[in-house]
Amino acid sequence: MREELVAVYVLIGLRALADCDSAEYVRVSDLSKGELDLRIASRLAAVRFSDDLDRRDAVSRFEQLTSILKDAKGNSELNFLLRQLHMACLQRAQQLSLSIVNSGAPRPARENPRAPGLAASPAARRRVLSDDHLRLGVMRLLRELPGYSPVFEYAVSSSQVDCVLEPPADGGPAIVVEAKVRLVAPSEAASLVKTLRKYVGLWGKGTLAVILASEISAAVRDSLTKEKDLYLLDFDQESNAFREPGVQTLTTRVRAAYAR
Repeated sequence: MREELVAVYVLIGLRALADCDSAEYVRVSDLSKGELDLRIASRLAAVRFSDDLDRRDAVSRFEQLTSILKDAKGNSELNFLLRQLHMACLQRAQQLSLSIVNSGAPRPARENPRAPGLAASPAARRRVLSDDHLRLGVMRLLRELPGYSPVFEYAVSSSQVDCVLEPPADGGPAIVVEAKVRLVAPSEAASLVKTLRKYVGLWGKGTLAVILASEISAAVRDSLTKEKDLYLLDFDQESNAFREPGVQTLTTRVRAAYAR
C-alpha cells in the first residue's frame, strides 16, 4: 500500500501544478486535468478510510487542494499556495519512495490489469516502484531541458519505452529513457543498453539514450563508460537532485545540438 501513497502524493502535486503553472504541467505530464482528477479519486478511494497517519495526511492534502482552489483570494495567493502544496507533495512522495527502497519489506501483490484476479509477479511489483522513480526523476530532469515534453510508456511495436522526451519545435535530439531503481549487475546493464539501442534506432540519427537509476554499482559504471550517446543519470530521490557528472554531460550535449 505504500506505493499507492507515493502515487497519491505525486498526483495531488501534479494537480496543484496544473493550476499554478500550466506550461510546466504540460511539460511533465500528458494527462488532462479530467484524467488526473479521475486518477486521484481512484487512488484516494483505496486509502481514505485507513487510520494510518500517512494515509490520513494524503487525504488531508487533497482536501487542502480543494480548499485552495475554492477559497484563495486572487491569482497571486492562489499560485503561491498551489506551488507550496505542489512542492510539499513531491517531497513527501520522494521520502516515501526512499523509505520503500531502504526497508526491503515484502511488497503486496497487485492485480494485473490485463488479467484481473491474477497476482502480479515480483518483477511487476518492482516495476511499480520503478515507475514512481521514473516520473520523479523525469520531472527533475525537465528542469535542465527547457522545452522538452515527456511521453510516458511510449508504445513501440509489442513493447513500450519507459519515457521519450520529445524536443521542442526549434530542434534538439529526442531522448529515450529507461529507469531502474537499483542497477548493480553489469549483465543487467548490458541488457538494458541493448533494449535502449533498439528503441533509439526507431527514432533515428542523433537520438540520445538515458538510464535513470538511484543505486548504481562501480562495476556498472565501468561497463557503461564507453557507450556512445548513452547517459547514466544517478538520481537521489531524497534530495530531488542528480549526482554529477551524468546530467551535466547530457545537458551540455543537448545545448551543443541546439547550437548547430
